[in-house]
Amino acid sequence: MALSLDNMRGQVRSELRVSKSELPDTLLKDYVNNVQKEVAQMLGPVVGPILRKRIDLTGTATTALESNAAGTFTYSTQILTGFLGLTPSAEIGKEIVFWGTFTTIGLAVFKDIISANDATTITVEGNSRTGYNATGCWGIIFGVPGAVDPLTTGFYLPEDCMVALYLSDYSDPDVNEEKISIIQIDDTEQFVNNEYWATETKAAFVVGDAIHIIKGGSSPANIFPKNLAITYIRRPVDYSATSDTAEISKGRLPEEFWGIIRAGVLKLSAMHLRRTEVAAYQGEDMASRISIIQNSWGLSDKINQREVSTN
Repeated sequence: MALSLDNMRGQVRSELRVSKSELPDTLLKDYVNNVQKEVAQMLGPVVGPILRKRIDLTGTATTALESNAAGTFTYSTQILTGFLGLTPSAEIGKEIVFWGTFTTIGLAVFKDIISANDATTITVEGNSRTGYNATGCWGIIFGVPGAVDPLTTGFYLPEDCMVALYLSDYSDPDVNEEKISIIQIDDTEQFVNNEYWATETKAAFVVGDAIHIIKGGSSPANIFPKNLAITYIRRPVDYSATSDTAEISKGRLPEEFWGIIRAGVLKLSAMHLRRTEVAAYQGEDMASRISIIQNSWGLSDKINQREVSTN
């Protein structure tokens, strides 16, 4: 029988030698739910296979972006042209995704950081190292409030999405499924063009609670030839009833992770009871357990990669 919420609360009270009145059911339930999500976030790829999920995307365009009219990109000066109405010297330090037809390499998408803005042109840092000039260039600045950009379509992230992984143009996977990676806007590495999606999409990125997709050369009425799905890492399901159990089939981390969750719950409970030494010890115990699992997973992942590369 899998560990239940009632078992968890009993173990915590027993270890701290307190009564239900000192640590009420509702308080411990909230602690378990909060720590379970925290553990899932900290362990990341370790729990990815357990919490992986795939669903169809739904939603409408959202207002989170601003773009320029088609302009040019000059590599020697790192200048993008074609912007209208930007506030001079605003948006410095923000991320921008830009795309166009580059000399020699053709259609491609890059991202960079804005270093200057005079309202009609933008200069970027040059982190993307595009290497060539481009024509028919468009750009999107992240996080600038404004009208919905007609070149993008926005889809709301699922409510239980913790980390978005990739998009697919099929609801049901098969050998012809085409995928598009999601741009991470917390770095400045270049994002190369998508070989299979050139006519439908150029890139995708998350802003707030929506995924924005930069459409390709296909008509607006035919942006996506198939149903669009998202694969992501979901948040673990909360405990609600006393009988709720730690099982993968229930959408929660299995009881093998209870040792880490227990340490986190004991830490919060000790803080509530103002037992600072116990709280500090349990915090260290939780951090140690997390570190051991991360190191173990990293080692096994490296061994697996080496085996694959030598086969």
